[in-house]
Amino acid sequence: MLAMVDIDAPILASLLRRSLERGETPRLEISSNSMSPLLRLGDKILLETITPEQLKSGDIITLVWPDSLVTHRYWAKEGEPPVQRLLTRGDRPLVFDKPWPADALIGRVNGRSRNGRLLPLTHGAGLRLNHHLAWLANLEFRWWGQSTGPRLIRPHWIRRGIRGLLYAWATFITGICGLGA
Repeated sequence: MLAMVDIDAPILASLLRRSLERGETPRLEISSNSMSPLLRLGDKILLETITPEQLKSGDIITLVWPDSLVTHRYWAKEGEPPVQRLLTRGDRPLVFDKPWPADALIGRVNGRSRNGRLLPLTHGAGLRLNHHLAWLANLEFRWWGQSTGPRLIRPHWIRRGIRGLLYAWATFITGICGLGA
């Protein structure tokens, strides 16, 4: 029987970084639905080493600061080194996270495991799926996000309906791509 042990986030981040330095592929369990439908509560993710300079918009990354680990989509950098910050947000929320210091980066998600089936996100159908979901998340944010102010569509039920349709499409396409994994 496996026992769950609560561990301090900076200690876990240090262990993950050491594992990545040794060329290992650590796995983490997702604890929220902020990246749904690609990453859902209970999914396992696989991490790989990456530097802030190697990040591309749309990559899914895991960060630590100060007392939790967060796995969200990377969108851009702000500022110049050495005080560069990483801009991230989950696919579901319509607000960006507080900018992260570059040294909060642990690694990039290169695969998802659900029900014992692995979906690689760095090539093939998984990569295309990830790019498509990043495009949808960006589109939805541009329409209703809060960085430049929401663009209101009245009545409210139409906006909720369109967001629901986008999510249904994302869930459908994720299910189709996940069948082969």
